[in-house]
Amino acid sequence: MRFLESTYERYGRYIAKHPMPFMLLPILTTILSTAGLLRFHIDNDIWNIYSPINGLARVEEKALKRFEYASGAHHYRLQVLVNRKDGGNLMNVNNTDEILKMERFVVNNVTITDGFSFFTYHNICGVYCSDSNDIVLTFIKAAIDMNDKTSSSLAFTFPNARLFESHIFMGYSVGDIHWSKQDPKIVDGFKLFILHFMFFEQVNLDLPHSKRIAKNFESQLRTLFALATYESKELKYSLFSRDREIEEQQQITLAALPFLGAFFAVLSPAMALITSWGLLWGIGLPFSNILTAIPFLVVTIGVDDAFLILAAWRHANPASDLETRMGETLTYSGASVTVTSLTDVLCFMVGLVSNLPVVRLFCIYTSISIMVDFIYQVRDDEKFQTKITFFTAVVAYCGGQKVGNIEKKYREQNSKSKNVMDGLWRKIEPAESHKVYSVEVGVARYCFSDGNSLPLKKPPKKSQTSLQKFVNILHLPFTKGIVIAAFIIHIIVISYFCTKVSTDFDMENLYLESSVMNGISRQLQRFNLNEAFVVNFALYPMPNFADVFIRNKFDHLVEELETIPKFGMGSDGTVLWTRDFADAVAFWGDESNFWRQDKLLSAFREYEMDEKFITTEKTADGTEVISGFFWSITYHNMNNFLDVRKLMQLRRSIIAKYAKFFNVSSHHPLEKVPTESAASASTNFIQTAFSAVVLMSALVYFFITNLCAVITVVISILSISFGALAYLHLWNVRLDAISLISLLMSIGFSVDYSAHICYHYLSQKDNEKKKSDEHCHQPISIIVGSDANLRDLSILPSNNSSIRCTNSGVNTKQRFLITFRGVGWPVVQSGLSTLLGILPMVMVKAYVVAVFWKTIILLIGLGLIHALILLPVILIICDDMKFNYTVLELLPILNEAKKLFLTEPTLLYVEVPCVIIGDIHGQYEDLHRIFSVLGEGKKSGAVKRRFVFLGDYVDRGTNSLETICCLLAHKLMFPKMFNMLRGNHESSDVNQAYGFQVELYRRFPENNEGFTLWNAFNELFACLPLAALIRNKILCIHGGIGPELKSLDDIRKIKRPMPDPTDSPLACSLLWSDPMLDLKGFIKNSVRGAGYFFGEDAVIACCEQLHIDLIVRAHQVLNLIEYLDYQNNKCAILQVEKDLRLGFILLCPVTPETQGKLLFYGNWNRH
Repeated sequence: MRFLESTYERYGRYIAKHPMPFMLLPILTTILSTAGLLRFHIDNDIWNIYSPINGLARVEEKALKRFEYASGAHHYRLQVLVNRKDGGNLMNVNNTDEILKMERFVVNNVTITDGFSFFTYHNICGVYCSDSNDIVLTFIKAAIDMNDKTSSSLAFTFPNARLFESHIFMGYSVGDIHWSKQDPKIVDGFKLFILHFMFFEQVNLDLPHSKRIAKNFESQLRTLFALATYESKELKYSLFSRDREIEEQQQITLAALPFLGAFFAVLSPAMALITSWGLLWGIGLPFSNILTAIPFLVVTIGVDDAFLILAAWRHANPASDLETRMGETLTYSGASVTVTSLTDVLCFMVGLVSNLPVVRLFCIYTSISIMVDFIYQVRDDEKFQTKITFFTAVVAYCGGQKVGNIEKKYREQNSKSKNVMDGLWRKIEPAESHKVYSVEVGVARYCFSDGNSLPLKKPPKKSQTSLQKFVNILHLPFTKGIVIAAFIIHIIVISYFCTKVSTDFDMENLYLESSVMNGISRQLQRFNLNEAFVVNFALYPMPNFADVFIRNKFDHLVEELETIPKFGMGSDGTVLWTRDFADAVAFWGDESNFWRQDKLLSAFREYEMDEKFITTEKTADGTEVISGFFWSITYHNMNNFLDVRKLMQLRRSIIAKYAKFFNVSSHHPLEKVPTESAASASTNFIQTAFSAVVLMSALVYFFITNLCAVITVVISILSISFGALAYLHLWNVRLDAISLISLLMSIGFSVDYSAHICYHYLSQKDNEKKKSDEHCHQPISIIVGSDANLRDLSILPSNNSSIRCTNSGVNTKQRFLITFRGVGWPVVQSGLSTLLGILPMVMVKAYVVAVFWKTIILLIGLGLIHALILLPVILIICDDMKFNYTVLELLPILNEAKKLFLTEPTLLYVEVPCVIIGDIHGQYEDLHRIFSVLGEGKKSGAVKRRFVFLGDYVDRGTNSLETICCLLAHKLMFPKMFNMLRGNHESSDVNQAYGFQVELYRRFPENNEGFTLWNAFNELFACLPLAALIRNKILCIHGGIGPELKSLDDIRKIKRPMPDPTDSPLACSLLWSDPMLDLKGFIKNSVRGAGYFFGEDAVIACCEQLHIDLIVRAHQVLNLIEYLDYQNNKCAILQVEKDLRLGFILLCPVTPETQGKLLFYGNWNRH
């Protein structure tokens, strides 16, 4: 992140010098991108873009394509819904006659032209002419004439009416039917009649301009039936077609355009839209009505970006020159802006894995628009854009003009204030005249560095501001408890409602609320689902029906399909030519002969079966045979598309049972869209949400590099995303392709607010560390040298100096004050501006648009609550309670560890190989870095390596509690592998003065818990072993040796627990003694006041006397990197191999040059 900030600083300086290219280049790019308009085209075919690419319904639809009649791919269908204006029964002579006259007028009198010739309906209907509306209406008139009389030759059953020995299929024509009370199988009334006009839409030799003919014919019918509705006293005609569906969906775009025009005053986002959409149209991508929401989002949120960059401009040093100020501006805003922009772009890129074309199309357009606007702008808190070129250049240019005007004005006033300034500078010592003096006002710094600076008055002391009060409230324990409790309740609530989310879909959701298509669509949907859901089944290739076993299997298949519980009508709903054929040939006795492949087609034609049901092909010998056929089954009793999905799944499972006998495919257009589309919505959401969350987490960690930040941001993402899903359900929005896009958008947006707050808060922590580096200087001796050197360098710090050093930076209250002042108000401005920006979308009364503005309102509300309340509370808790164990949980651990240490001897025996580690002093991160380098810290690694720690685990560092507890936990888990010795800081009189007691008191301030815990730790320390012997050759101790040490048994005889090591002279020497060059023998350690100084001869004599080869000590050699944040100290780890060879592993401080690198020094020597 620091690299990113420095890059933006250099970039800002460069823009300040050369703003014009960055203003002109985006404008030129925008102009060139308009060439894409030449390839602009629209794809609003909902049956394609809303259908899953890998959906089985697409495969099934393709399988039926060979059957011209059953497939919708070959023809264009116009449906005219006829109702009485009073909603009454149509089954009467007058209404039937009027409908029949209208139908015959269309068929016989309406002429259509393609610009070259004239046609009537008979010329264009092709194979569909035989399915005449006239036949159905004539049958209904005959049924009316029967006047409820029963007849063996005529019966108005549904969906197959009977006329003598033949059937007339009524399933496409009559709806909202009423059953006779005398015979519940007989229809005695209906309120809906549907006229069907079908003709070839595909270009062929007979109709080379079929598409033009189709549009001409539909246009005439619209006019004709609108006039008929007006003229008729009783009947209402409503035309439904695919083109009319698309036109009504386009009305959503047309309704939104007037509102969109008001936003084009925002030049930069508008340029981004023109550029990105021009590029996409240039490569051939279509436009769709679902993309109407994108301009509102991009243009509206484009205003948001200005808030952050302008806030950064205001907070930059106004006394700096233009280049410096622009550099500071982009340093402050550029990095966090880049994080949120990349997360938005990549989050929408994740949507490309969706199997819904409409989702992919939306994600492509949105991602490219965001990316281009990222280049054109400087992204604010909330969402899409970053004004990296255009807007930044504008700010630089305008800022330069303003600075120039101010300088000109100042030069005019400079002479008047010169005497005042001279008096000010005379008060400054000449020796310090080269320094830069600064005064802090709010969060901006004004520097007096030369005679051109403006004097500032010190602001009067004010009472607490509202922001300070808000930050103080966030730090209250009561507030933390309320926020966490509310969050838990929120999680429980959204978890419950997420399980209640419906994936049902209504076709009327695709139109404006005022569209006439709503009533038509609603009526057709009710008719299809509840009364006549006609599914076509295709069988190809043709099986050997001459085999009785195969025929019986096929009959069983059909029987199972037509008797599906709840939805099936039985054989009454089936249109299957094989049954009629079987009845016809049964008269001749030997049926199998008629079913032979070479005989079947001739017999089929001989019995005058309808050839629309079959396809034929020629065999190798030229014989024409039936190659496949289709049949239809009508289902009913479905209330919504969830029932359709159940039927579809049951039907597919039955077909799968017979897959080894027959290759059967089944299809209904409403199964492709919306049934399968809605069914895949939940899978798509989970898939894209999981991918996006993982990607967002990785990006946040990459840029912010703080695990706590990643956790809090991930919590925000999951909470906001699933919260949006749950609350949208309460707002009457279902999980479908449209809401899926919005929810995908919510994942990208949910990270923005939190990422800004997180980044700026953690930036304050980094600044705190820098200030600590500047102000905290504690000389600690790490040099082994002469007595004089020790006196000069071993200056002990005061009791609480380390604590002062730790807290010298800003605390959490100050960090949040600075964070909220810097980005808090821009975040709120961003949310408010977005709410105002989407306000016009509320005026567009369409479900498609409503889903977007409802989602955005939820996102803004949830995002602001998470970013300004929940996230700060979590960060405060993380800072205040890094170690979240209670005293009651810690005391049993200490008791168990104390028992374990007392079972060990005072002098431990350690096998090889092993590693020896010196003083840790509460630097918890260094301990984990050591574990990471050595491959430890996990169970699988820890048991493979022996550790010997030489003491001094606490004091001086900032995390003594975590350090000692981590080591004790490892000791309890692996008692033979982790060996812990006592250091001089594991004594109450020492750790009382050097920070451990203060740390415990600070972190456990209530009920005297800190004091209780401090006593318990010192009781534990009193039980620690004092030395370790490695393979009888290497003696490990913390401090040094003394004249009391005559044999190893002297160490073994030291009794424990030992609260005060000074009670035992030998123990005191082992913990406190230091070596000294050029010294013979031993002298009292006057510097430390305990133990001895010992010379080289004493070491050699001790080794000979104890029969050992080497003494390893710590005390003055630290296993710490950058000890206390200011020493450029390296960490050395001593490694002992099986053959007692020794070597050092050296860890350097992490700098830009050494980050990710470890320096290993071999130097394997036999001691």
